[in-house]
Amino acid sequence: MFNNKLQILTNIIATLFIALFLFLLEFDPNNYKLQLTELIKNQTGRTLVIDGNIALTLYPKISLDIDKINLSNYLAESKFATIDKLKLTIKIFPLLYQHIEIESFFSNKIKLNLTRTSNSNNWDDLLKKETTTEKSTFSIAANNIQINNINIDFNDQNKLYTISQTNLSFSTIDSIKKIKFNSSFTGIDGLNGQVELNSNFIIENQQYKLVPLQLSLSIQSNTIPASKISSNIKKINLNLSEQILDINQIDVQIYDLQLKGQFQIKQLFSKPIATGQIKLVSSNLGRLVKRFQPDLELPATPKLQKVKLTSKLEYITDNISLNNFQLAIDDNQFQTPQININLTKQTIYFPEFLLQILGVNIAGKLTLNEIFNQPILKGKLLVEPFNPQQLLKSLEQPPIQEIPGLVMNSASLQTELNITATKFVFKQVQIKVDDNKFTSEKIDFSNDELKLNSFIINLLGVTTKGYLSIKPSSQQIQGHFQVEKFNLRHLLSKLAQQVPNTTDPTALETIELTTNLQGDLSNLNFKDMKINLDDSKLQGNISIAKKITFHFDVDNVDVGRYLPSSTNEKQAPLSDKPIKMLKKLDISGTLKVKRLKIIGIKINNTYFTVTTNKNGKLQIYPNFFKK
Repeated sequence: MFNNKLQILTNIIATLFIALFLFLLEFDPNNYKLQLTELIKNQTGRTLVIDGNIALTLYPKISLDIDKINLSNYLAESKFATIDKLKLTIKIFPLLYQHIEIESFFSNKIKLNLTRTSNSNNWDDLLKKETTTEKSTFSIAANNIQINNINIDFNDQNKLYTISQTNLSFSTIDSIKKIKFNSSFTGIDGLNGQVELNSNFIIENQQYKLVPLQLSLSIQSNTIPASKISSNIKKINLNLSEQILDINQIDVQIYDLQLKGQFQIKQLFSKPIATGQIKLVSSNLGRLVKRFQPDLELPATPKLQKVKLTSKLEYITDNISLNNFQLAIDDNQFQTPQININLTKQTIYFPEFLLQILGVNIAGKLTLNEIFNQPILKGKLLVEPFNPQQLLKSLEQPPIQEIPGLVMNSASLQTELNITATKFVFKQVQIKVDDNKFTSEKIDFSNDELKLNSFIINLLGVTTKGYLSIKPSSQQIQGHFQVEKFNLRHLLSKLAQQVPNTTDPTALETIELTTNLQGDLSNLNFKDMKINLDDSKLQGNISIAKKITFHFDVDNVDVGRYLPSSTNEKQAPLSDKPIKMLKKLDISGTLKVKRLKIIGIKINNTYFTVTTNKNGKLQIYPNFFKK
């Protein structure tokens, strides 16, 4: 009886297999297009249209082959995606172990029309999260994937971007997966280009490796000259268990630039910490600049040829440190032990640096605050002593015409600075040229006004103190000067000028003056001018315009002290340069002398008129003389 039951069961199973076989032979999935369209419509609100043939094979592998697929936008008839051909093959037996193994996937001629507005995208509905909390227990693996000729039109708020002729292949040979990708793209402003990628992908436990990675990018636009970027990376290693990403031996070439380096990122999924080092080299920086600015006139010096940059870097929680930063352009160098960039505080800090450019050494420290808003640059600068004439020579510029007493063999500068887009402030300014010195507590240029506060000039032994205000737009000038007591004879000697051989050898040894300055470049007024000349005191005003006018009150003067000495000593001829300058000036003024002494004669309350005649000769005569 048991044998009869077994025979019956065997017949039933055989009948079922025969029925299933006959069903598979007769089954045509094309008869279910309408039901599939309705299902997609109900689930997504989109219309699926299959104009081509559907071929389905269930044994020995599940194989699906579909031609000419169209999918509409959400609740619309316009096309969202079209696929000319799609073919998928899945192995059957791994499904028994809840594992989906895609043996091959092939698609050809895919067209996507993506649109984004200020409120939504035409793909948002496809990315909605599933309401169910159940998680799939199936694992997925893919062996061979080939996607040919993907074309994407992306309308981003009426700005059109196009990605065309995109191809992707993913194949497995033993444990190594080969990846190939290439694509063309176009965008606004005439941007267009092509990208190619090749690599081997290796999975070992929880480690993922790309060995090696080769990337090539060609790009061109209205503002970017044609270029080709090639990149080779020896190995990219991602260790998920230890949360470490290693990128080894990067080699990138673009135009005349070559970038090399390596990076490591730890704590990938918590608080990433990145370290690495970079090296940037260019054989001709000037040619690179000309590619982007062909009309730009580059200076002859520096030549901008060889460039080399090296640095170690570190990133921890929005803080970037560039350590041992060194930049060399030709024979010029910039180096600093550290550049600290804090993205949270929006600061860039140079604790100390040394810039060597055209033989000049500049040291200091700088801080740049509010880098993403309104940048503020603060710091200290020290320009070490250098030869200005040598600097001009290296710049292929004519030398400064030397003035006797000013040889300009050495110059230096030190200051504190505070600079924004609208304000330039320099504090504790000190400039030295040979034995001469300029200092100022503060130089401030803001609100269209340049202010020099509490400045001191020590020039050829003469000290001048004061303040000065200049408004460039209106050319208004205002200030105050005080020239401290100096010896005119010594000054003339330093200037290699003939010292007058006066009757009184002590004449012209003591001069000092104070004055207020007011006006503009076309009309400059020296007001409340006070001059002490030896034992004489002068007080008055000078106005310099097209014509020089003045008036001075003199308390007393002994003219005899300043007359030539009666000695027979032969004097060197006076330079005719001051005389030639006087002949070009139109001078008119008056002198009121309270007490005048000349050749033993004393005269009180005398007026003198000073003018230049048509021949440029300076004339001085009492007011009772007729012209």
